[in-house]
Amino acid sequence: MATGSSWDNIDGLLEAGFSSRGNSKRIDNGSAGRGNGYPVKRYPAAGRPIGTAGDSLNCTVREENGLDAHKGNVQLLVRSSRSLPGRSIKLDGENGNSKGRSCICSILILVVLCCFLAEVVLQGSVMMLWKQTDFSKNSGNLKAMEFDYVLEGPKRYALEYKLRFDPWMLEDRVLQQRDSAARMRMLEQTALRSPYLALVCANLYVTPDSLYLLTIARWVQALGYNLQLFSFEEGPLRKVWEEQGVLVERFSSSPGGLYADWSKFEGVIVSSLDAKHVFTSFLQEPFKRTVVIWAILEDTLGKRLSLYERDGPSHLIYEWKQTFARADVVVFPHYSSAMMHTLLDTGNFLVFPGSPKDTWDVKSYMKLQKRGNVRQALGFSPRDTVLTVVGSPFTYKGVWREHAMIMQAVLPIFEKNKKMNRKDDPALKLIFVGSNSGRSYSKVVQVMASHLGVEDGAVSYFKDDVDDVIGLLWAADVVIYSSLRKEQEFPRILLQAVALERFVLAPNLTIIQDFLIDGSGSLLYPAGDLNALSGKIALSISKCSNQDQAVSSAGLVHATTLMVHNVFKGYADLLENVLAFPSGTMVPKPKSEVSSSLTADWQWELVNGINNYEIGSVLVEGNQAVSDLVYTIERQLNATRNNSQSFEENEEDYDILTQDEWEEEKAIVLSDDLERKEEEQVEERHELLRGSWEDVYKVVKKMERLKNTELHERDDGELERTGQPICIYEPYYGIGASVFVHQNDPTYRGVSLLSRQKRPVHDDIDVAVRLPLLNNTYYEEVLCEFGALFAIANRIDRVHKNSWIGFQSWKAFGRKASLSIEAEKNLRDAVKIAEHGDAFYFWGHIAEDQSVLSIHDDFWSYCDLINNNSCRSVFMDVFKQMYGLPSTWASLPPMPVDGGKWSALHCWAMPTSSFLEFVMFARMFVDALDWQHHTEHHDGGRCCLGVSNSEVKHCYCRLLDLLVNVWAYHSARVMIFVDPKTGIMREQHPLEGRQGQMWVKYFVYSTLKSMDEDLAEEFDDGQHDGRLWPQTGEVYWQGMFERERREHINQRLEKKKKNKERLKRIQSRYRQKPLAGG
Repeated sequence: MATGSSWDNIDGLLEAGFSSRGNSKRIDNGSAGRGNGYPVKRYPAAGRPIGTAGDSLNCTVREENGLDAHKGNVQLLVRSSRSLPGRSIKLDGENGNSKGRSCICSILILVVLCCFLAEVVLQGSVMMLWKQTDFSKNSGNLKAMEFDYVLEGPKRYALEYKLRFDPWMLEDRVLQQRDSAARMRMLEQTALRSPYLALVCANLYVTPDSLYLLTIARWVQALGYNLQLFSFEEGPLRKVWEEQGVLVERFSSSPGGLYADWSKFEGVIVSSLDAKHVFTSFLQEPFKRTVVIWAILEDTLGKRLSLYERDGPSHLIYEWKQTFARADVVVFPHYSSAMMHTLLDTGNFLVFPGSPKDTWDVKSYMKLQKRGNVRQALGFSPRDTVLTVVGSPFTYKGVWREHAMIMQAVLPIFEKNKKMNRKDDPALKLIFVGSNSGRSYSKVVQVMASHLGVEDGAVSYFKDDVDDVIGLLWAADVVIYSSLRKEQEFPRILLQAVALERFVLAPNLTIIQDFLIDGSGSLLYPAGDLNALSGKIALSISKCSNQDQAVSSAGLVHATTLMVHNVFKGYADLLENVLAFPSGTMVPKPKSEVSSSLTADWQWELVNGINNYEIGSVLVEGNQAVSDLVYTIERQLNATRNNSQSFEENEEDYDILTQDEWEEEKAIVLSDDLERKEEEQVEERHELLRGSWEDVYKVVKKMERLKNTELHERDDGELERTGQPICIYEPYYGIGASVFVHQNDPTYRGVSLLSRQKRPVHDDIDVAVRLPLLNNTYYEEVLCEFGALFAIANRIDRVHKNSWIGFQSWKAFGRKASLSIEAEKNLRDAVKIAEHGDAFYFWGHIAEDQSVLSIHDDFWSYCDLINNNSCRSVFMDVFKQMYGLPSTWASLPPMPVDGGKWSALHCWAMPTSSFLEFVMFARMFVDALDWQHHTEHHDGGRCCLGVSNSEVKHCYCRLLDLLVNVWAYHSARVMIFVDPKTGIMREQHPLEGRQGQMWVKYFVYSTLKSMDEDLAEEFDDGQHDGRLWPQTGEVYWQGMFERERREHINQRLEKKKKNKERLKRIQSRYRQKPLAGG
């Protein structure tokens, strides 16, 4: 509670705090004598404001203590009055009643007297403080008198002006990223495709978020990105997006997640808080490492965080913090917005100052309101001259000095009007709009005005968190910016004033000079110069009456152009630093090559013409369609709380049992359980007696299967697949990718590439159980879906009993390359009758989802482009090691450029015997590949086949994806392409044209089998030397068979020998003669 001594310093009157147009934060200097709130917290995390003694980031809105000190005194008196004898003595009859009434009257008189004394103390305190800032006494030397701390500043005020948002951790992380974009620009190479970006919005209605996202889309398209938009709801903007060349897709979901394959995008930009639900997909594998940029324009959540922290729904804060932490970068349009969300900052906050929301709000307000009505509602006549004083969104202790300076500068105009004393002259109104959360600051402003001699009603104070700020700005003739604080961005309240075409008067701070043109709808005054400020105010009042509209519009255009251009540069640099551009991807253009006209303003023309809506109508239409997710989550939380409270209330209605009653109840329950178990045992015995040995055998077999479901198929799945000619296995990586796998289809079977992340209730295969090598995270990542091939081939007869086998990657669904029902039927019919013999069918090809370039026909060139121009050299080295070719060998297996397609995405089918032959070849190829690059990649973290971090992590995957083409072509398999949509089949690279081109001797079964047996013999002799080959499947050669056969014969001979010896011992035993023998 404040004391009387606190009135000697203005710092005891006002509490420092923080506000951002609708939210207040308390700031305290830590002095208990001043009663200024709570000490500052310092946050070491990146992106968090650097708090100082004069600033605080505590979002809790608290009542000011300084100016309410008289209330505290009143409360003390009231409490002391309770001990009066008149209150404590009980009297009967009239005498007691009269004494009670006199006691109450005494208390009321004391309360009124205390209020009067408090007002006197307040007046006297403000007068003493005002003397410290009475500029009229020293009018000859006014320049920077009390305001020099802004320019140089005593140490006393040096700290309260250092509140800054500094994303140092994010900047360090971004700077440590690879400079792939700059380096790849210097390399002249053919690119397969443009980089892909996904955009996510809550709906397709016309909102500020949609306009913001549309503008960003135009920019990144100009830089060379391809875009795809995902939305939860339809709306009128679909046509606009499609006209901009953006593919629009509405989210479809399942209980497992969203049907969106984020792996094909370099990054994702999410717009608005209402799109929070999409993060459920980003929190699951395989999308945990997808680059996500989240742009948040609204402050709804930031204003509610203080309530969450105060009321205690910790799990709600945790849920939002988990979502914010998943985003790689969270972009805010204002520094104050980022500070409002500091409770959720995990070092990924970034600010690009500027958004269309401020101008949007102004335009919609002007459309829906009339200025005359607004002025009338505020009590201003049409002839009044209104000066609206605004300031920084932050509250600090020195704000009263800036308000005092404005009053003193306007004082000559008040005195002039007072001397003229004409009733018909326009009155001058001075309005202060601030973010001070104290209830008594308005009284302080009135006391200052009274001291100056300003007539009552000429000066008023409004808080920006509860009052109509846009209306106050629009009602003004001149808007004065009073804050001398050095801001990090152009104040948005000034941008709103310029958009309202109001005359603006602002200090000549650097950030303001950049955005405002002096003399074009605005005037700049030297910061801290009272004489210059007074003259500028008089000049602005004279100009505002005949201000040219075009001049004010020019000021808005200049400020908007500079702001929008800065936002564009921020996003262009951010995308280059955060995104990873894989091999074969076109590098975005430098931002300097983008036309300046495109970055001059937000794309208003794209939304203004929708259904002939004006901006005001569009705002209303959009707000009606947009669901506020923040309040929806709160309502759900409140409903859950109410249910739990009602449950607890109902529990209280139950009778409480005594200890004896509890013991009796336990005994009853125990006896019931024993009786039930006895009945079950009796019934089980009866069932066993009635059963046969065949039933017992079936039960035992069933229990064995249930004990280890990983190695044995479930009965239902086995029976369903028995009659199928083909089984297609679908490898998927994590729960997030499981939604792309077929559900309850006997033709397909899921294969989980991550251990213990299978789909529940489905007959999926866990590759780590089938092949222990894949328990090693390193090989799980470098082999990718190729590991599923090795796992299925390992003791294949245990899981696969069909004559044909196929594979289809989970990525095929997201790339529209999965088999349709018609294509699946055609494939099943073809393999059933062996229409093409020992053929290789495929339906995913290398040109899928790529730009139409002739490079797709050249197999080796394409392989080079997606493998950092190292495919040829790596393949040749591996090939030479596999077959023991001389070091001078410089040839690759020829792959023709004949316009035919090549397989990709692991979407193919072949006979099971051919599959085992291919796996035999692939195991030796992977063994040689790992032998050459394991040390460099595993120990050194370098991969010659990749550029980006993702490519380096999955080093072998892209090369292994194309390996089946080399084997199928040179092993003389018929290659058939199946159109995944229509099911039409066409032969690729006909056998007749391959004469003289195939290297059959290297791929024939006899050669591969002999090589496989040689490796098995080496392993059997202990000469494997840490090779990968023995761990990728079965190890077998003829010598092992012979050894096992000899061991079996030896075991039989040994058993036979033991039997003979046992019989001999039995025969040689002493036999006692019968006693009754004759």
